[in-house]
Amino acid sequence: MKRPEKIQARIEPRFEPLLHPKPYKVLYGGRGGGKSWVVARVILSLAYARPLRILCCREIQDSIAESVKKLLDDEISRLGLGWFYHSTRTAIVGLNGTEIIFTGLRYNHESIKSMEGIDLVWVEEAQSISRDSLDTLVPTIRKSGSEIWFTLNPRKKDDPVYADYVLTERPDTLKIQVNYTDNPHLPDKLLAEATLCKAMYPQRYRHIWLGEPCESEGQILNPDWWCWYLDRAQILPRISATLISADTAYKAKDGCDYSVIQRWGVEGTRRAYLLNQWRERAEFPDLLLNAKRLWTAWRQDKQLPRPRTLFIEDKASGQSLVQTLRRQGVHATPWKPEHYSFPSDKAGRARECAWLAYGEAVWLPDGEPWTQTFVDECADFRDDDSHLHDDQVDSMGIALSVWRRMGGGRHLGLSDPSS
Repeated sequence: MKRPEKIQARIEPRFEPLLHPKPYKVLYGGRGGGKSWVVARVILSLAYARPLRILCCREIQDSIAESVKKLLDDEISRLGLGWFYHSTRTAIVGLNGTEIIFTGLRYNHESIKSMEGIDLVWVEEAQSISRDSLDTLVPTIRKSGSEIWFTLNPRKKDDPVYADYVLTERPDTLKIQVNYTDNPHLPDKLLAEATLCKAMYPQRYRHIWLGEPCESEGQILNPDWWCWYLDRAQILPRISATLISADTAYKAKDGCDYSVIQRWGVEGTRRAYLLNQWRERAEFPDLLLNAKRLWTAWRQDKQLPRPRTLFIEDKASGQSLVQTLRRQGVHATPWKPEHYSFPSDKAGRARECAWLAYGEAVWLPDGEPWTQTFVDECADFRDDDSHLHDDQVDSMGIALSVWRRMGGGRHLGLSDPSS
């Protein structure tokens, strides 16, 4: 059969840079973008034009069924190139000498080091690639003009490929972000899933569908676990009690801790809603003034049950605030973790909150100007105490510990803290 001069492989204009040489090329983004299909089509087109030795790999590949071979076979059929490419059980070869092979990285470091003459590497699901595997692969692909392509749905900011090739600005790297909104062939079912996720869980939507990384090493409070409410009026009838919690500091200088006062509404034992938050660096007079102001305003809010007390962590600054507020007629209660069967260490408290968030029991208001600050601080909280601030996390821990004592989270199978 005479070889056609061209094949019917339409490539979107935004992906045409993939056709031009660059040592590293990264396609990253959320679910439904069609990244892998784009790469398969471009690779098969390039290998049709000239003979290439291509390695397709992922971190773990225990069988050929776990590779992208099926995807490439399907694209060969779609392009009408079955006459040109011959697919064996473990490889794909072209009439011009092109060879496409498949392997896993984690358990094949030595065999990868011995590979010669690789023109192009496609690393699929590159968010899962370990540092050892990346450090083995990159120096191995040393043929002049060779390229390494990565496709990934970002997971953690410090995943090796994301950190080295997306977050880092490199002149040797082409980066293309691809999301479901860029896919003209997106199935209606996926569009419906994305739309629903955006409405109900905005933070989860940004991670799953827009490819925003959410985790980092040592992270306890995963941003993907928060639930979101859009309309306060809809949740007001469900709230059976309100709680006020405070984590305090007395210095207003830059770099010092913040004081945080939060109001939570709880829906029986099933859900806790963060309703309001005040957060500032404040000296004692301003802290006292704002604590009294918020206590009065939230006590007078007739749309919600009255809070019975203001829980303040029983530490040096908090002790003084409790005593002063009591003298001025505010019902303030010193909070100690042991009184609520709550861990005494900050990381342990954060893990208790994380279990509740993971069980979709903690709900945040979407659209409030302070919400993203709350989410970011929680996401940055580390079990090694390397985070910059934890005041919002501490205030949340106080409120949720009280709710747990009331039975909150019992439906998740968590142990009863009062037992």
